Amino acid sequence: MISWIPGFALVSPQLERVMSRKKPDELIGINIVFQVQMNSQELRAAVAGLPRREKRVRVAEILKEFSDSQQQAALEYLEAMAKQGSVADIRTFWINNAIYCRASAAVIADLDQRDDIYYIDYDLKPVELERPLYAVPPDVTREIDWGVLKIRADLVWSLGYTGQGVVVGMIDTGVNYNHVDLSDHMWNDPNYPNHGWNFELNSNNPMDEQGHGTHTAGTVASDGTAGSQCGVAPDAQIMALRVRTQADSIAESQVWAAMEFVVSPPLSPANGGDLISMSLGWQYAWAPQRATWRTSCDNVGAADVVMIVAAGNERGTNYPPEALRCPGDVPSPWRHPENGAMGALSDVVTIGATDSLDNIASFSSPGPVTWQSVAPFNDYTYPPGLTTPDVSAPGVNVKSCAYNNTSGYTLMSGTSMATPHTAGVVALMLSRKPG
Repeated sequence: MISWIPGFALVSPQLERVMSRKKPDELIGINIVFQVQMNSQELRAAVAGLPRREKRVRVAEILKEFSDSQQQAALEYLEAMAKQGSVADIRTFWINNAIYCRASAAVIADLDQRDDIYYIDYDLKPVELERPLYAVPPDVTREIDWGVLKIRADLVWSLGYTGQGVVVGMIDTGVNYNHVDLSDHMWNDPNYPNHGWNFELNSNNPMDEQGHGTHTAGTVASDGTAGSQCGVAPDAQIMALRVRTQADSIAESQVWAAMEFVVSPPLSPANGGDLISMSLGWQYAWAPQRATWRTSCDNVGAADVVMIVAAGNERGTNYPPEALRCPGDVPSPWRHPENGAMGALSDVVTIGATDSLDNIASFSSPGPVTWQSVAPFNDYTYPPGLTTPDVSAPGVNVKSCAYNNTSGYTLMSGTSMATPHTAGVVALMLSRKPG
């Protein structure tokens, strides 16, 4: 159950630049991704017919067994180097057969000689997050925010479907789980007392210290206790997954770990999430590893966990076929009949932003994209490329929960705000039809 990815020079240009600025014995955070990856079609076949939630557990088991066998020799070397102080913080990933560690230049040079490694890259990538436009106090009139009304979520509530029984994994800056609109709608598990995990600090407290994640979580599942009904699926549960956002950069490895957590939390493998809402991504200029991202999304899709991902905010700055961020450029699970280019399906529903008049937001990144030069996929030749974004949703002047108090709100704009509107719709769909 394997597929081979063609090899190339292992150390990425970004990592080379970082190494040139470091002392020889200074440890650098790197991602080591292996040549051999699980064949996604055979993985799907291996779990076909299982109930959706059982499928998540089995996919994680199969991928872990596979990556354990592939990584054994490299891990033995890294663990030996760790005893000498040349390696630290070793973490393995089954979502894409990868290892994160902090390593010296000499260790990186040794790894560069191995023939089982696809590439070695610097872990941190730049990222830009939306900032609050301004704070909004609690609203005693108990209004429903315009975006929720625009997509007619309130009409679905009247039919009895409010997201009940659905867990949404929010990969973001964490969540203010004490906000009164969210506190009753957080994922609960005795092994994770604070409703998720903090991958930035490797702790069990994913409290938001930036604001972005609380705002997106509120658009999915806040219930209006403080006065404004901002949540599309107010009875869904939020699984809070905090990734690095404090220094305008995000470690790719932390997002991979968060994706694994949604599929199958390490301490509670059978209590994962039903979908992922991810309002982040990387411009191509920031050198994301596109093949690894698509492989990771393929494997999440094999577990029947759909990913709802922001397109990005670079309209007028970046242009097709390089306008969308990665992994928003990953193909969806469904082929649009008007899409002219051929290629394999994956697992990402990419979200653009609209305003209150249904106009495309001035910042919303457009498609199409191409994978024609990204091995081993080499599909969706441009032109015409892969049609995307897949869906657009309210993303301009959106009100949602504040992170720095328990009852306030903020206004924010971005495809980050449109993404949780769509994730909330998916939660409503799953509460209507859990299978």
